[in-house]
Amino acid sequence: MKRILINLLTTVMLIIGGTNIVFAQDQANNTSGSVVPERDPQLTGKVIQLNKEVMSAHPRLLFGPKDLPRLKEFYNSEKGKIYREGIEKMLPICKAPEKPAFLRDATDGQRQGLWRMSTVSLHYALTGDQKSFEKAMGYLTFLEALPEWESAPEINSGMSSANIMIGVALTFDLIYNDMPAD
Repeated sequence: MKRILINLLTTVMLIIGGTNIVFAQDQANNTSGSVVPERDPQLTGKVIQLNKEVMSAHPRLLFGPKDLPRLKEFYNSEKGKIYREGIEKMLPICKAPEKPAFLRDATDGQRQGLWRMSTVSLHYALTGDQKSFEKAMGYLTFLEALPEWESAPEINSGMSSANIMIGVALTFDLIYNDMPAD
């Protein structure tokens, strides 16, 4: 479980760090004064291909399918009790919001994306609980219907949308094998 948390934190730090590097490079080449570049940067260097063994495997972002039996065993063990109880205590509030406060509130973006969405998805992956699957799918369906994931002050480019994006990626990966084809 500690490895999962470390992987999650590392992923978030890499995303934020990589975004800052690209943003700084774009700004150095920007003569128009616009924050949004006129065009996407050209790809340079070798294109990195995803390892064929994991290309169609899910989950794969924080851990792989081969790790699930061990993680499920830990989750249900005495050593995993503190994590299990923490996750289960949070489940009642892990559902897509009726009104998306995260559109204008980055804290709610963090709350929904990093905490609630990923918690209910991880719970499903570890337990197979159908209610958790339905809540995770509810998040994906809700977010798919929105025209944007952040409306102020930066449309789809602030911390709120970044946190929602991370939650969507983790949720999609964790429940992918049981999602409907459409």
